[in-house]
Amino acid sequence: AGGGGRHARGGAVHVPARHGGHARVHDLQRGGRRAGRHGYRGGGGGGADDQAPQEADGPRPRHLRRRHVASDLQGWADSLATVAAVTQQGSVIRLLNSPSSTSARQAEAVIEICGDALSEACQNFIVILSENRRITLLPQISQQFEIMKANREKAVDVDIASAQELDAGQQKMLADALSEKLERKVNMQVSLDKSLLGGAVIRAGDTVIDGSIRGRLTKLAESFNS
Repeated sequence: AGGGGRHARGGAVHVPARHGGHARVHDLQRGGRRAGRHGYRGGGGGGADDQAPQEADGPRPRHLRRRHVASDLQGWADSLATVAAVTQQGSVIRLLNSPSSTSARQAEAVIEICGDALSEACQNFIVILSENRRITLLPQISQQFEIMKANREKAVDVDIASAQELDAGQQKMLADALSEKLERKVNMQVSLDKSLLGGAVIRAGDTVIDGSIRGRLTKLAESFNS
């Protein structure tokens, strides 16, 4: 694998400070240890960071599952940012572009440089990317993941038209139920529309929930005409 490996042994690759500062490249071109030896493919022994704990009394409550998803998203975002920074270092770029470097060696080297900053699931992902010759796309993947994460975390505006006034307790109960259903924070606006006869119509983006009496009557009329 020529000069790329010799150059890499003499330098250091920067890893973002939140994951422990600098990590040195350990002989990028050697092919000694294979991914299986590290457990990258994770067939039988998932790490504690990657496996959701099994509750003895049944599945976790929904609010705890949502909290786990949020922390998992942040963990993936941090891991992808770290590995993206690593793959943009000169010595690593030369390794990834070397015709004599196998996909297994590339994945092993990148994972070794990142060290404990990567979960087992992220290590598996790197191996899969490398096998499909897509490991150089990690910077773009990290950027797209950040966009997806931001979209998931942002609040959603919900408009509610109700046939009757809703007191503060009813509005809070409705906001909590919608937040759980939509898996987002809800910014709720409530208006009065007596033409609904009863119930309410809820609009959240492209989602419309018509629980009004007028809506039910309209559906009933349509069923008679069909």
